[in-house]
Amino acid sequence: MKRYLTIFSIVMFICLIAPLTIKATTSLSEIYISVTDAKTAIQEKDKQAFKQHFKEIKDNWQKVIQNDHKLVQTINEDIHKVEESKSPEDKEKALNKLTSDLIDYEKVLNPVDKQKKRDQLQKEMQPLIQEISKAITDKDFEQAQAINNQLNATWTKNEAIVREEDIGRYGQIETRLMFIRIALTKDKVDAASAQIEVEQLKKALDEYYAGKKSDVKTGDQDVNILNKHLDQAIRNIKNNDLAKAKQDLQQFIIAWPNVESEISTKNGALYTKIEQQIPQFA
Repeated sequence: MKRYLTIFSIVMFICLIAPLTIKATTSLSEIYISVTDAKTAIQEKDKQAFKQHFKEIKDNWQKVIQNDHKLVQTINEDIHKVEESKSPEDKEKALNKLTSDLIDYEKVLNPVDKQKKRDQLQKEMQPLIQEISKAITDKDFEQAQAINNQLNATWTKNEAIVREEDIGRYGQIETRLMFIRIALTKDKVDAASAQIEVEQLKKALDEYYAGKKSDVKTGDQDVNILNKHLDQAIRNIKNNDLAKAKQDLQQFIIAWPNVESEISTKNGALYTKIEQQIPQFA
């Protein structure tokens, strides 16, 4: 009898922990933090801090599940490359490569049900789009701004799947959201422009959900394009040509989604500042 009770207890324990095991995900966030800290130490020429953060990278990597996958070998090589690199530039370049490969391996460890993610995005975004469209039509702009805040929060929660699958479509959606915000926060709300941008947002989301790839070319842009648009905007403001300055800032917004990831990785505070202030300036 005692033997059967023991077996029963073991079975019950497995049943209880199995759902938790299935749902658990492996996070590499501690390594990402140490990589960022290591790059900061390089930039500040603090060799002792770099040594400490690099040790954290290696120690935390050893704690990660290392499947029989080619990325495991690649990441080991990346870490060795960081250690062997002589110049600060080469070390930082190797750390950037390490980050990219860690991101890819995290996806291997935590496979995503992509269709479920697409369904969730559509289910959560479309009702809000209908609500904001109605609020704009009713000229209830205070309500429209409140819904827009919900819309942006919902997008932020779900955007990763779009960025991963179609960076061009991701950029279209980000741009439409910024333009809606600009239209709604003017001293005199531009209802017509806001409604057009809402319609374009709905169109971009519908096309993504339907599996239609965007034809936006994104490969030739880097962070330098942002300075170019800002310099042009500054010149036009000094010349009192605000219409052209607005166009320059709009071009900044269009380019932004293609380079924001690089800025976010290197300087989170700057990323947040740009996200908040550029639409206000426009």
